[in-house]
Amino acid sequence: MHPLLLLADEPDGNLDRANADSVGCLMIELQRQEQAMLIVATHSSRLASMMDRQMQLEEGELKERMKEEG
Repeated sequence: MHPLLLLADEPDGNLDRANADSVGCLMIELQRQEQAMLIVATHSSRLASMMDRQMQLEEGELKERMKEEG
């Protein structure tokens, strides 16, 4: 199967830091290999920082979140 869209809801929710990082890297690798869109819902700022684009839900409105430098 070659999905065009990958959806992940809290994929690192119950993982320790090392495994959470591994899962994040694997999802990004799969997304790039398949040339698919990856949408991840997470509370983890660490996982979010691995993504090319970040959106945040604020008072029912979806807003673009600027990537932090550094």
